[in-house]
Amino acid sequence: MTWTTVYNGSFTRFRCFFPENQAPFHYHHAQEACGGLAILGMQLLQHNRRAASLSCGTAIAAIAANGAATTREAYGLADIQVKIEMLARAAEALGVADVATAYREMIQRPPQISDADWPFFMEAREARTRQLDRRLREMERYPRGLRDDPVPLLQRILEQKQRQGAEAGEHQ
Repeated sequence: MTWTTVYNGSFTRFRCFFPENQAPFHYHHAQEACGGLAILGMQLLQHNRRAASLSCGTAIAAIAANGAATTREAYGLADIQVKIEMLARAAEALGVADVATAYREMIQRPPQISDADWPFFMEAREARTRQLDRRLREMERYPRGLRDDPVPLLQRILEQKQRQGAEAGEHQ
């Protein structure tokens, strides 16, 4: 089962924004758009708006697939796909494991990437995920992110979960 079937064809809603015969917009614009979508998706999760939040993930996945179709840059795809991982981590922290699973199902090999090339893309995504983990650990030293940077919001959500877990432990 793929994420396009899970969401009742919601991917088709985004095809009109990403026509196959059109080159994708510049990498930095894609990063900014995906960062904004990740922030919006996390905010929607905080307000228990799961379907709308999943649509943000679907849009990020569509941007990733469209960009991979034309640029074939491993780190460019990894940078975008790690935004979906951020949404998954936020969903886990907020106690919606099914949504986290749905997000992770969106992180797929675009059909334009060959099986032979895929290990390079996986390595790039693993490197970006390690960098995300490092940024989350270092947020105390560098608390402000750039505009449309979803990492500070993810850090706040994760800290909130830790505080709630600590408080629950104290009450037992």
